[in-house]
Amino acid sequence: MDLNTTARQIAEVAHSLGLRPGAVHFEIVPAHIIYEFGAYGLPGRFSHWTMGKAYDRMKTLHDHGLTKILELAINADPVYGFLLDTNSDLENKLVMAHVLGHADTSRNNAYYQQTNKDMLDIANLHANRLARYTTKHGDKKVEEFLDCVLSLVSNIDPNQYIKPRKPEEKKPKAKETDYDDLWGYTTPVEITPSFPEHPERDILYFLMEHSPTLEDWQRDIIGIIRQEAYYFLPQMRTKILAEGWATYWHNTICHEMDLNDREYIDFARLHSAIIHPNPLSLNPYRLGYFLFKDIERRWNGKLEDYERKEYKEKGWDIMEGQGREKIFEVANLCDDQSFIRNYLSRKCIEDSKTYLYGEENKVLVITETDWEVIRNGLANSLANLGLPVIEIVDANYEKKGQLLLEHRYEGLELKSDWADKTLKNLTKLWGRGVYLRTRKNDREVTLYAGV
Repeated sequence: MDLNTTARQIAEVAHSLGLRPGAVHFEIVPAHIIYEFGAYGLPGRFSHWTMGKAYDRMKTLHDHGLTKILELAINADPVYGFLLDTNSDLENKLVMAHVLGHADTSRNNAYYQQTNKDMLDIANLHANRLARYTTKHGDKKVEEFLDCVLSLVSNIDPNQYIKPRKPEEKKPKAKETDYDDLWGYTTPVEITPSFPEHPERDILYFLMEHSPTLEDWQRDIIGIIRQEAYYFLPQMRTKILAEGWATYWHNTICHEMDLNDREYIDFARLHSAIIHPNPLSLNPYRLGYFLFKDIERRWNGKLEDYERKEYKEKGWDIMEGQGREKIFEVANLCDDQSFIRNYLSRKCIEDSKTYLYGEENKVLVITETDWEVIRNGLANSLANLGLPVIEIVDANYEKKGQLLLEHRYEGLELKSDWADKTLKNLTKLWGRGVYLRTRKNDREVTLYAGV
């Protein structure tokens, strides 16, 4: 198969069906490259032991035949699609169509509009800067600092682009004396009692700008980690939507192509494997695909009797022939939470068999089938990427320059061991004591980590 010719044919079909993916560059690479990019997130990104651990796990599963990643798409301009060199011709057709679906999402979905499309080059510059810091300050010191920062990588503000940050005045440094080292810091800053003025969710930003103990190279590392975290944020908050959209389109595009009987059979087998249900974990390809198909069905007016009755009772218009238009609207405007909250229906849950499972007498059984309970529970679990919302509320707690954070409790307690370790890392970055208010056993508690 001539890859360039096939890629052009698939792109022509995609454009004729309404996709607008922009430029896409395909490369065929061996498995170790796929898993390296998958583990590190970007080609040429800085190295850390957590990424090496992820790579080793992926490679082990591949080598033992337990998993196989057919492709990897990198959100850039152009989008890069990496195809596994052991793919069959049909597999490459499927995954190229799948990548075009991802490219359409990254170009047109609202949550990707602030993404820096030059991140491939920027990540390489970041890696070079970190390498220089390692040479200057030593492997151990830089790695230990990275451990602390990466433990807080999820503590950014997913809504930063819809509430622009006001420029803050730099706090003047206190006069340095020969005795500053006795206090455990070298460049203290003046902190007002009302600092910060409003609760701050972007903890990495706050540390980078206001930590009284960090050196310039350490602030730069926090900035690197934070910038890359915001690059990955849209992909994290649209996992179900993006994979569902790509799966919908690889299925639609391949059925528009001139496949022979053998290829149709093999395609059905591949597609079925991709959307196969897994009761132990949510398959985003499956749920997203079924949901887009269901939205298209409903907006084409193909409703079940109970749905027609419900539409009539609620005064909703029954659409006719607007299914394709509607799924493009949803794909462009939603993230996973709004996708699920607004569009997951009873029939979609039944068709996709998206139930809640549990174990009884060492046997996996369905524990919940009520579609509204499932929809609401799934949507709630996707809030803030399924992570706890923690904010800095006082950077001069007890008038001692200590940090006070609050966990916005919404029914799920923090994992004690994780919270303790993260607080200790935060203390190292702030240089003074750190408090965290949360709830445990329906009681308010305050955790503390000292210097």
